[in-house]
Amino acid sequence: MRDAVGSSRRCRRRARHCGRSRTGASAACPSPSCAASSPGIAAKARARRCVCLIDDAAARAHGDPRHPDGLTFALHDLCHLEKFVTPEHHAGQVGFFRLVERALDAPAMIALDAELDDGWRADRDYVIADMNGSAVFLFAALKMKLKLAVGRRQAPFDPALEILLGAMDFRDDVRDAARAVSPRRDHPAAAYRLLDHFETVARDAGESP
Repeated sequence: MRDAVGSSRRCRRRARHCGRSRTGASAACPSPSCAASSPGIAAKARARRCVCLIDDAAARAHGDPRHPDGLTFALHDLCHLEKFVTPEHHAGQVGFFRLVERALDAPAMIALDAELDDGWRADRDYVIADMNGSAVFLFAALKMKLKLAVGRRQAPFDPALEILLGAMDFRDDVRDAARAVSPRRDHPAAAYRLLDHFETVARDAGESP
């Protein structure tokens, strides 16, 4: 508990160091699908991340045994906030979430979502709502979840991947990097190229210091 509280203090110091508030408080306990919805992803795409401040009953109703009360739920969100504002990963994450926000509204991606199962939507929302850290790893995780979902339909993966890359509006050189990266971290040059693109998106939008 002491380590978690210390972690929350560090994340607030980092947020102040970045020169703006990056925290929003919520009195509701969002599901991943809610946190990944338009308001939830819009916050991350604009350099903000919500922290849930809920009572013990609401935390228990959420049903996650890792967070049985309001305090542990808040500390969980504060740990994610710390990962979100960490300087080495912050701009990349903002760029990643901006492009995912764009992709979710693309007609081709909406059509693909409708073809895939509820497992895909739950996995997609989990990546968007409850993962923070390296933007390249977040993208690789999203790509892996898509591959698993397409595999469950016994359909080829490449067409679905191209829909995602097109919906995220990647240029050809960035698409090549995005195709190469994986959670195994075995293509460092591609990872650096993709990260540079995410960070550039954040800077161009004025959402990176």
